[in-house]
Amino acid sequence: MLLISWNIGTAQEVHQFTLEGAIQHALEHNPNIKKATLDEEIAKELKQEAIGGYLPQIKATAQYIDNFALPVQLLPAEFGLLLGMESNAPIPVTFGVQHGVNAGVQVNQLIFNQQIVAAIKSSGELNKLYELGTRSAQEGLVYQVTQTYLQLQVSQKQRKIIEGNLDKLKRLYNISKVQEENGLAKPNEVKRLFISLSNTENMLLEVNYAIDQLYNLMKLHLNIEMTDSLDLVDDLTTYQYYSLTPELKLENNSQIQLLKQQKTISEANQELQKAAFFPTLAAFFNYSYQGQNNEFKFSGDGYNSFESGYWGLSLQVPLFTGFQNRNRLQKARLETKKIMEDLSLLEKSVQMGFENSLNRIQLSHKQLKTQNESMNVAQDIYDAAILGYEEGLTPLVELLDKETELKLAQNNYLSALLNLKLAELEQLKINGQLSDFIQKN
Repeated sequence: MLLISWNIGTAQEVHQFTLEGAIQHALEHNPNIKKATLDEEIAKELKQEAIGGYLPQIKATAQYIDNFALPVQLLPAEFGLLLGMESNAPIPVTFGVQHGVNAGVQVNQLIFNQQIVAAIKSSGELNKLYELGTRSAQEGLVYQVTQTYLQLQVSQKQRKIIEGNLDKLKRLYNISKVQEENGLAKPNEVKRLFISLSNTENMLLEVNYAIDQLYNLMKLHLNIEMTDSLDLVDDLTTYQYYSLTPELKLENNSQIQLLKQQKTISEANQELQKAAFFPTLAAFFNYSYQGQNNEFKFSGDGYNSFESGYWGLSLQVPLFTGFQNRNRLQKARLETKKIMEDLSLLEKSVQMGFENSLNRIQLSHKQLKTQNESMNVAQDIYDAAILGYEEGLTPLVELLDKETELKLAQNNYLSALLNLKLAELEQLKINGQLSDFIQKN
């Protein structure tokens, strides 16, 4: 869900996003996804280029020539005597005609070329690789958007807690100043409350800065203006917005899919290298036309034209290439073996990551429950200490100790909450479930 409004006073666009709406907007507008889609289009053109190698290659030529200064050759005087001329000087003779036209058509057609057949197959596999690359980029973007969404909401919870603590400290500080004026509180006690109040205010400044940074990061993911305003309406910390699968499905992992496709391309490259041992057979056809005249006209008297043409078959058989083809094939086989080793290592790494994420989720659930109970107890103790301080029964040192314990419990609770949600997100990524978010959009 996406709602857009305008703040007329500041000319600022306000975007309101659910998680699903943020993901949809990011997938449609993020430049990295657009680039990945363009790579897919490039791969399709490469395949068509490879197919074009098996189509007829036709070339037509046309030419007009104006020999405004015709070449002259000197013939020996003997030729003049044979023609009845009495001069003993060499005879100048002009060759050619002034105007000429040439036209022709050349056609080449491959009949058999195993390398082009293998290249077409390889380009098709390359296209699949780019499609998987796009899907991997989309999953990565879904992960980043969801992660930032979670971090923002946890940080906002932290801000709300700090603001509550700050309000209580301000009230205590104002009370202590009144007590100091009436001689009921020592100056050092007021100063210590002031220090605690200042530290809490600084904590609030740091959290606000972190929230601003996270909002800017989200705007970058969504590809919206940094001056625009964001409102994230889903509370991902209080409900389960996805379904976790307890079993690992390696075939759904995008990184494994990419590496398997690289292996397929490497095997196709082997076939391409094997094709170099095959002969090639092609047919060719050539037709040309020539016309000449001393006047600028190309028909009638004085115009002469000639035609020529031929066709045939061409066979090329590789006999010896200095073992280069064999070496290239062996290199391709070794590259495939390397990818197989990488695939085996990646599968083990994914399995390890999945098991670690399961353990992390179980631990985070326990920690979150424990930290929530600790935070509630610390809050009760702190509230009781405040009441006791206001009544003059609790010393300031004890109150400040209880405040420190409360802050620690609050931070531990928020850390456990964020760790749990991020561990669940990591499990979704490893198990290929982030693609479900893409399919919804």
